[in-house]
Amino acid sequence: NLIKNHEIATVVSLPRNDMRCYEPCKAKCNNLIHRVITSKRERSNLIKKCAFTLAEVLITLGIIGVVAAMTLPVLIQKYNKMVWVNQLKTGYTIVNEGFQRMMAEEQVYDIEDTELYRAVGINGGNTDKVAAETAAKSIIEKYFKDITFISRADLVKEKNCSKLVGTGVKFWNLGNKSKCSGNYNMQFLLSNGMYMNLYLEYPCSSSSVSNEQIIKNGGHMLKYCGALWLDVNGKKEPNQWGRDGYLFSIADTGKIVPYRGKEQNIWNNIITEEDMKTNILDKCNPTISSSDGKSCAARIIELDNWKMNY
Repeated sequence: NLIKNHEIATVVSLPRNDMRCYEPCKAKCNNLIHRVITSKRERSNLIKKCAFTLAEVLITLGIIGVVAAMTLPVLIQKYNKMVWVNQLKTGYTIVNEGFQRMMAEEQVYDIEDTELYRAVGINGGNTDKVAAETAAKSIIEKYFKDITFISRADLVKEKNCSKLVGTGVKFWNLGNKSKCSGNYNMQFLLSNGMYMNLYLEYPCSSSSVSNEQIIKNGGHMLKYCGALWLDVNGKKEPNQWGRDGYLFSIADTGKIVPYRGKEQNIWNNIITEEDMKTNILDKCNPTISSSDGKSCAARIIELDNWKMNY
């Protein structure tokens, strides 16, 4: 309770010769003044207790900095993985829709019966041949909206990984980032900035397993008809298999299936769940230097439910 000035003034202005009230009033006055002074000291002490010293502030900031330095890279990596997986979903949808559109419009069930594959067969049997690549280019452009063909003939003789990685042709390996792998197949820039590389072969390759056995084992891919790989963020880094680079196989059904995934495993007569898992993880494990990362699309899509758990 604060003391009003007029209360103190009233007490101290009483005449000293009136002893009937002087002494009691003097005591009251002293008590009130003491309470005011004590109250001010308590407030001052409370402020001092609530404040931080410069040393305490610096120590706190230092701790916050250390924690941020430890957690920020983890958070960034987690965010990047989420972005890459979402881009993979988009790219996987685009390429499957393009090939399925081709099959539907031409009303065929075997990709070898399409105009595209007949053109490849007439012009050399695979798109490593310039004539086959040229013939395939104009047909592919009909089924993918706003795509741009990119010739990589200038890179065929290039051996330096640092000059190849980032072109959509080759990627750094997942387990050994000093090595790169890939191929110089026909390449397209999609409308969303992704690179799509294609290798088409005619006739398609048959399995050593009979069609009946493949179907019995739960498979649908009876012939291997080529490869497709995506760079899901274009020229942006890291340009690495299993991060922004993913490999697929082209089935005779026109479906784009993950490399070393279930369909290709059954086609290769790998039929137990454990063997399939081992075959996928063998080429998608960043802790193994020999693991290039080419089967990571299969791991993300078929094993880890569209998550990058590595």
